[in-house]
Amino acid sequence: MIQLCLNGQWLEIENSDPSETLLHYLRTKLGQNGTKEGCASGDCGACTVVVAQYSEATQSWQYHSINSCITLLASLHGKHIITVEGIAESYEGEASLSHLHPVQRALVEHHGSQCGFCTPGIVMSLFTAYENNGGAALTENQILDSLSGNLCRCTGYRPIVDAGLEAHRYSKTGQYSKQTAPEKTCAPETAGFKTETAQCIFPASEEELIQLITQHPQARFVAGGTDLMLEKTQAFKSLPQLIGLTHIDSLREITITDNNVSVGCGVTFSDLERELKNRLPSLVTLFHRIGSRQIRNQGTLAGNIANASPIGDSPPFLLALDATLELNSPNGLRVVELNNFFKDYKKTELQPGEYIRRVLFEIPNDNFVQSYKVSKRFEDDISAALLVVRWSVDNNCFKNVRVSVGGMASTAKRVLLVENALEGQPANQETISTAKALFKTELSPISDVRASAHYRITVIENLLMKAWLEFSNNHAAKTQCVNVWQPNVERKVSQQFGGDYA
Repeated sequence: MIQLCLNGQWLEIENSDPSETLLHYLRTKLGQNGTKEGCASGDCGACTVVVAQYSEATQSWQYHSINSCITLLASLHGKHIITVEGIAESYEGEASLSHLHPVQRALVEHHGSQCGFCTPGIVMSLFTAYENNGGAALTENQILDSLSGNLCRCTGYRPIVDAGLEAHRYSKTGQYSKQTAPEKTCAPETAGFKTETAQCIFPASEEELIQLITQHPQARFVAGGTDLMLEKTQAFKSLPQLIGLTHIDSLREITITDNNVSVGCGVTFSDLERELKNRLPSLVTLFHRIGSRQIRNQGTLAGNIANASPIGDSPPFLLALDATLELNSPNGLRVVELNNFFKDYKKTELQPGEYIRRVLFEIPNDNFVQSYKVSKRFEDDISAALLVVRWSVDNNCFKNVRVSVGGMASTAKRVLLVENALEGQPANQETISTAKALFKTELSPISDVRASAHYRITVIENLLMKAWLEFSNNHAAKTQCVNVWQPNVERKVSQQFGGDYA
């Protein structure tokens, strides 16, 4: 059983399918059809709803947009959920525009909807930005960030962005009590659903977690579920044994001591972004290229690693930071270097019943730490290739060199031949030119729908040169991530070198 608050009303839910999604429950069990199903994979945003959480630190409500199509219902015990049905002011008699939430009214009056299928999700994304900003005027960057996971096929984004820019001009006429749940607390407890053939349990402590693993050693772990849930919604596979990691306080902690960072496996990208934005902006900027805001509000750093995708965006950066992983199981804790964690495509060092407890890394003090992601879309897109470079320069020689890549092999990996060609050598363009030629010796990327193998190698070589040129042009003291999203330029580069642009 779980308890959740939906649009101001507490519900007790029993005997649900352990792998049921929030979207399916809303539409088929409650008849709340305002929330739509589009892609069923967390890409289009039509299913966007909001999780509200009261912050004792700020004495205010904080709002987080999520994709309900890939959110396990069992994960929402004690949560406050808001759907598009719950944000307008209650009224008796005939409805009017004055009863609408300001973002709804702004979308109506700025013609931000045509067919309307995507509109509820867009409303909820703008609602999140509006409420988190206290109803004050939003900047275009804030609006674009909130809408990064919402696709619109007919209206186009200009009237939608205009509505977001003007939403602050519409005042609230009611208290909007549905946005904040009635006073009720759910004590931390193990919650979820269990049937004769399946279960999805979210324990409230690590002790209970270890007990569950002991009883069900073949169970699969779920944190954000942004990748795992696609097996159900896209491949229609059964997920009979699931154990959740996100209801345990100790696994949702971020600890920063001096330059040492420890990240629990329940920490989302958005959580980490807030903590590191002033300490490691290069990594935070890369986070903005991972999925959308809805995905980053659910997806976790540990999950991105455990998924072991060769095109995962965070592992190459963490490899460059010499990150380590704390692994836990009923057999006890052990620490593994991330560089030794990936074995082959989708194969890792993890043993049955073992999970990534924490991710550990040090904030670097090197002269240069830079990442480059090449993709066809700026946001919510998989990379064709990703390069991370890190180095210091001492006595005009490269030191502490790290060069790592994603999308170039069966796993994310450090490119040791290139590192060795730079380490201890003169810091000049000639050294870089010699080193970049070694990418094709160590890497054998594939050709697929995103890019050809030739294109990937050419881009990675040129990005290393780009990194050097930026470093040598008075960027030595900066750490930043460069967002590479230039389809027209990439197409010209590909044609110039005989590659295929995908």
